[in-house]
Amino acid sequence: MTDIDFRKTWLKRKSSKKYKNLRLNYLIMGVKYFLSKLVLLVIRFIPSGTPVPVLKGPLRKFKWIAGAYPGSGKGLSVIFNSCEPEIVNAALKFMNKKIICFDIGANVGLYTLLFAKYSKFVYAFEPIPRNIKYLYETIQLNKIKNVLIVPCAISNSKEIKWMDTPKKEASFKLVDKGNYLTLTISLDEFIEKSNVSPRIIKIDVEGAEYLVLKGGKNFLLKYKPIILLSTHSKELKHKCFNLLKKLNYQNFFPLNAITLERAYEFLIKP
Repeated sequence: MTDIDFRKTWLKRKSSKKYKNLRLNYLIMGVKYFLSKLVLLVIRFIPSGTPVPVLKGPLRKFKWIAGAYPGSGKGLSVIFNSCEPEIVNAALKFMNKKIICFDIGANVGLYTLLFAKYSKFVYAFEPIPRNIKYLYETIQLNKIKNVLIVPCAISNSKEIKWMDTPKKEASFKLVDKGNYLTLTISLDEFIEKSNVSPRIIKIDVEGAEYLVLKGGKNFLLKYKPIILLSTHSKELKHKCFNLLKKLNYQNFFPLNAITLERAYEFLIKP
């Protein structure tokens, strides 16, 4: 091919629709990258504790508190609907205004807000004082009336236990000796005493997920609520799955990966 032929071929390709679309896609990607960097730069200057409007997603027009989640991003991925979108979308498919939801390990309230907006009533279980503060403030900020904060940990028994909460983190673990004392109660006992029947149960409890399920096996076996489950090790995942299979749960859907083996977030149905 001569230089003239090469130039003609190149110019022809350059003017083709496919080439123009490719250039447009690269331009859009570049603009998105620039805007994301600009947003991150702006976020650094938003003081922690500042209420900010949610701009995208199912919580649009709600308000979130900057700094509720620890870290340099201040938890503001929530306002762009980029915080665990696969779990949020899975939960939305089963929402309606007639059901009760349990948010076990409510943290600072992302799923509590979601459940409050799209269901009848929410019980938000959270034992960490820091998280309870943000959870309460977020509920008040959005003038939500259908949430009850339960300041205890769900486990497999009713006890007073130590929990360890690392500094500058919003998570905890039940331990033999820690920096906070908390009341634990089983799911079965709480449901029996409260006379409630949740249709959706979200569980994210930093390694105590098996104990939560074990303490609720009577209710789970009888009523088969939909479960949104976060697991924190392969061993715990297999233990939880084996227990749920014994309780006649048969459908396990990975939410944050293609396969069950790789995933650690799941939608589980009978």
